[in-house]
Amino acid sequence: MPINIQQRAYAMSRIPQTNYGTVTAVNTSAPYNLLPVLVRDQNFANYRPEARDNKGYSTGSFYPTEVYVLSHDVENQKELDIDSAMIGRFLLLALGSVTTTQPDAGGNPTVYQHVFKPQDFFTSLQLPVTTWVEKLGGGLSVKYPSMAVRRLRISGEGINRVQGNVEFQGSGKRTSPSGVIFAPTASFNVPALGNLTYFTNSQLAVTVADAVTLANPIAYCADKRVESWALEIANTLLAEDGYRPCAGDFQTAGDTTSGAIRSEMLLGDQDITAEFTVRLEAASDEYAALMTAKQLDFKVTLTGPTISGIYKHTLEIRTEKMQYQAIEIANKNGIATLNIKPRPLYDQSTGKITEVKLINTEASYTT
Repeated sequence: MPINIQQRAYAMSRIPQTNYGTVTAVNTSAPYNLLPVLVRDQNFANYRPEARDNKGYSTGSFYPTEVYVLSHDVENQKELDIDSAMIGRFLLLALGSVTTTQPDAGGNPTVYQHVFKPQDFFTSLQLPVTTWVEKLGGGLSVKYPSMAVRRLRISGEGINRVQGNVEFQGSGKRTSPSGVIFAPTASFNVPALGNLTYFTNSQLAVTVADAVTLANPIAYCADKRVESWALEIANTLLAEDGYRPCAGDFQTAGDTTSGAIRSEMLLGDQDITAEFTVRLEAASDEYAALMTAKQLDFKVTLTGPTISGIYKHTLEIRTEKMQYQAIEIANKNGIATLNIKPRPLYDQSTGKITEVKLINTEASYTT
């Protein structure tokens, strides 16, 4: 019987793997080690073994007589609406570091604040990784451990839900069947989706001000000028270097002929970029800031529904020091717009480049 694509289901680790090589184990009670992921796209992981042959060797023939598997690779790309809980997991995988506090543990004990920022790459070049699971009816049940985030893009346009786009690359290990059971099937080890709190672009506030002093603030939303915005974290992963001689990591443990899988996925470089589009006004001074390389403070804030007391689900993206890198004049429905690409700068005095603050009800993204 054919399998409809609507039978697809995905899951990932609730917290990152303990290390690159250790797959997240399944369990059957809360807190579950694997959680469901709700996505828009219909993509599945692109798994591929790399095979070699002996064509051109001294076989006495134009044709190869042997084919052997050298290594395995897997990539994945997902599109999703950004909800208050799940975005923290992707931010931790992309940036590498999170600090969690309770702003008011006594008065509002269900409120948690998480601050994500790039990890200390002088301490480790290994970003956190996750175990990814895919199921499609009774025809596919597969698990891919050690998936690292190569790219994370968060963007908003109009009044729609804020969008997420994430790209993974894994060790190449593929386990099927996965051993993962999605609720409501009996003895499940991935629970049902709970109530999700989504961020929408109608909750947006965008502010640009002078760096450090925060003088001359421009509240773009107050003048109804914002059209769209985006933040992108791009990680250059040393993928080919991850196949380490002597590591002894193979697709089938102990079988040296089954093809190598990665033993690590180190970070070679990281780029954080932003962009936003606003309506052009007569008094706009964006070009003056571009020409003078003015240093600015850039902040995007999304404020969702109330959690408790004065605390609301909040996503705040802030770069305390940045400069405009490019500005293009365009139009939308006949109204002139500015497409602005700011370049986040590393502040040597504070050790910061970009921080993302998330307020929600998740107690921890690491334990």
